[in-house]
Amino acid sequence: MPRYTNAYRSRYINAADLADGDARLVIKDAQEQVLKNLQTGKEEKKVVLSFHDSDQLFPLNKTNYKMIVDLFGPDLDEWADRAIVLTSVPCQGPTGMTDGVRVRPAHRRPPQGKPLMNPLPLAGPARFPAAPPDESEPGEEEGEDPGF
Repeated sequence: MPRYTNAYRSRYINAADLADGDARLVIKDAQEQVLKNLQTGKEEKKVVLSFHDSDQLFPLNKTNYKMIVDLFGPDLDEWADRAIVLTSVPCQGPTGMTDGVRVRPAHRRPPQGKPLMNPLPLAGPARFPAAPPDESEPGEEEGEDPGF
């Protein structure tokens, strides 16, 4: 069934565009642009992403900008041809709870300088170690008052 958001798509990616699930996109370009803040009416400088796989743009808020800097570094030219995933998440907006868009890595990797940990086995003795031995005093029987 056609959706309103498909008929009147915004120039910019928003949470409604991700209603069917996460979107894996490859960055085409990252440029600084001056955009009007809809809440304040003031013009602000933002980094705006364009993608190989979408005609919509994605202006970065501070949270998403920091995530991409953590992933690819601060040089905007280095972001080209790198994949990210956009996901819709509930978040606190200026007028209350709303759905927002967050960037996450296209593939999971350990933080820099930290090795991957060995995963726990799904079953077997390593996952569920034996109970510690009973440490009751000799001569004590279960249910008997030890006299403390």
